[in-house]
Amino acid sequence: MVYFSKFISLMLLLTLMNACAPIIHTDFDRDFNFSQLKNYELLTENHPNTGLDILDGPLVSKRIIQSLNVTLQAHGYINSSSSDFYVVYQLETKTERSRALEPGYDFGYFGGYYGHGIYSSNFYNEYKKAVLVIKLYRDRNKSVLLWQGLSEKKLQTRSTDAAYIDKLIHQMVTSILKKFPPK
Repeated sequence: MVYFSKFISLMLLLTLMNACAPIIHTDFDRDFNFSQLKNYELLTENHPNTGLDILDGPLVSKRIIQSLNVTLQAHGYINSSSSDFYVVYQLETKTERSRALEPGYDFGYFGGYYGHGIYSSNFYNEYKKAVLVIKLYRDRNKSVLLWQGLSEKKLQTRSTDAAYIDKLIHQMVTSILKKFPPK
């Protein structure tokens, strides 16, 4: 019985941790040999506003650039002007809706008869997701795409402080670049 309760506790913990993790999607050029890449350069561009004050502005861009540099350099790549590949990022938000079934109980008058019953009603919760896209190009003109990764993470609307944004950005960047270079 003790082992069963520990097993259930572990499964609940893993489920909770999985629910907090960002969703990652990657794609790459299967004909390209990624082992030849050594040097990179970040191409900073003017990015459109996301529509959320906590994700707009130069401080968030600076956090993304720092996290990209730290993560790529930890993988052994060198930030250099004589580059083998070029890194571009884009941060967006999207609104999603989730359906929540709420049970209810009713007692009342219906069609000349008194009665009671159990029902379920549909409620929709809207929430925002941060979407970070990182693309790696072979050339500065961005004509040859080598690899791209996307991370989606639900935003906590109550947490808008700098520490939360730092953690969010770092978690999204590292989870995307964990899949680079492709195996």
